[in-house]
Amino acid sequence: MTKLVKINSLVSKMFNYLQKQGWNTTFNKWITKIKSKDQKLANSILARLGRKIFLSNQAEDIYKFAIMLDFISHADLHNFQKAIIKTGDAQYIYLFALDIKGMDIAKLENAVIKTCDPYYILQFARYVQGANIAKLEKAILKTKQASYIYYFAQSISGANYNKLMTVYKTLTGKEQEEYNTITDYIKNI
Repeated sequence: MTKLVKINSLVSKMFNYLQKQGWNTTFNKWITKIKSKDQKLANSILARLGRKIFLSNQAEDIYKFAIMLDFISHADLHNFQKAIIKTGDAQYIYLFALDIKGMDIAKLENAVIKTCDPYYILQFARYVQGANIAKLEKAILKTKQASYIYYFAQSISGANYNKLMTVYKTLTGKEQEEYNTITDYIKNI
């Protein structure tokens, strides 16, 4: 069995392990042990495993692999950033921006906005350093989710409080009208 075949076999086994068992410290120990014996081999395994993970298009796996790589080797993670954005998963795009230093916050921010998920738009504005509050404010308004607009107005420094609260009051007024209409209709049945 050639060295390349052995590496590919090992990568497949590691990938299958991750798929079944999830991410844990065992995986980090394996990579650290291989790296201590043969840096070139470790890099080859990580590169091949990274490609498999990219192809899986699983946001959680991409995020966790990037965290592990950042911890072990401080690798260039821009390809991982592209992969996490491609998944369209607001949670892991947000976590990527929050946890991995040196990433393009504007690109990750645009990706979170594109998801239209008000929870992660709010979280991005609240916790990610360098977030564009005005841009996220426009995005939260587009969701028309009254409770998130209210929380954004209350908790985000630099947000246009008056504008947000005006929209919030308009939305809650419409919701109350809809509720009253339905209640009246049900009474008259």
